[in-house]
Amino acid sequence: MNKNKMKAISEAYERIQGIEKDIQIIQATAEKVLDKNTVSWLSLDFEDDLLKSMDTQTWTTQTTTGSFFMSSEIKPEEDDGFSMDIPDTVTLEVLGILLRYKQQLIQNENNNI
Repeated sequence: MNKNKMKAISEAYERIQGIEKDIQIIQATAEKVLDKNTVSWLSLDFEDDLLKSMDTQTWTTQTTTGSFFMSSEIKPEEDDGFSMDIPDTVTLEVLGILLRYKQQLIQNENNNI
């Protein structure tokens, strides 16, 4: 087996491990939903909005003792996401969809090796 193939297998294995951790979180959340038997909240935010909200502006000033950094957050102008309350049965359906998606990712990684 050549070096590139070994590297690809190693990277795929690491991605699979990350996906399996996500699956464990999904399963634990489903168990919590079953135990609590109550309404939960579903929130959706878009990646570009989240990245913009995490951006900071940094100013650097030279002083006699070194550099001084000061940062401030850039406030997002508009929130394009939403949140809503959903019953436990719908929460379990959403978790089931996420679980199938993660399982499909693992299957795709296995097929690419």
